[in-house]
Amino acid sequence: MDILLSTGSLTPRGIGDTANIARQAGADGLELMLTSRVLSLGPEAARSAAEKYQMPIRSIHPPIRFVNARKHVHRDMLAAAAFARAVPGCRTLVMHAVGGAGLHSKSGRAFFQMVGDVTEILKKSGIRLAIENRGTVQPRPRLDFLDRLQNLYRVCEEWDLDITFDTSHAASFGLNIVSALDVVYTRLANIHLSDRRDEPPALASGILNSLTREHQLPGGGDLPLGLFLQRLRAKGYSGAVTLELSPVALASWRSQAALDRTAHAVSFVREHLAVARHITDEAHGARRTHAPMENDL
Repeated sequence: MDILLSTGSLTPRGIGDTANIARQAGADGLELMLTSRVLSLGPEAARSAAEKYQMPIRSIHPPIRFVNARKHVHRDMLAAAAFARAVPGCRTLVMHAVGGAGLHSKSGRAFFQMVGDVTEILKKSGIRLAIENRGTVQPRPRLDFLDRLQNLYRVCEEWDLDITFDTSHAASFGLNIVSALDVVYTRLANIHLSDRRDEPPALASGILNSLTREHQLPGGGDLPLGLFLQRLRAKGYSGAVTLELSPVALASWRSQAALDRTAHAVSFVREHLAVARHITDEAHGARRTHAPMENDL
């Protein structure tokens, strides 16, 4: 199981600087958040900057736009797929789920068209498309079709897609993140791990909400992330756990603070995975000592 750091967590730092902090903090690799600058420089520049610090890029996230996002989403996903193909060792391409009450709407048809186009680009590359559950800032959220994890799972099963499960996003809809593992586990390839606070109240702006309330440091909010990680280990999960954190929570503009907080986040994940491994090993040991006794009778 790899622990990755999303490069978006240390915005506006460059890939090399982020890779250096990730290496010192004990991470295993990066999830590359694409930006217009990263796209313009190309995959070779991104790979070289990461490899300088022995931080492989294991996952690619499409650009996040704050203006006219819907207008560019199809083009951005195609660019992300082509970019991912050109990064050796990349395993996962993240794609956000679509809203709407059903998938027979115009937006639903566009979603499936995009899935088809992206999977065609990724064909025979070994890179898997992993659909990410959405988040919300609504105080009384309504679950759209793909916000219901059972529906997301069924669609991914039908189209042979993986799932990226975002803990903050799920919690924003009031979902139990530990129970959710039982629904999505067999299609799970990537975890976007972060904490979430119930206070301050949700802001209308998605980006401001993400910076101040969602995507907080593990242990800095109200989510049972320790139990979540222990359940994940107990299930035998072998995919990626990606720390997708707020640059404000990491104090990304202060080098030492950014390093210390990233290291804390990585340690949190490793410690809780180790606890789960210890519990599992003890259980297996108990069974191993019992079996010979039965055989001796």
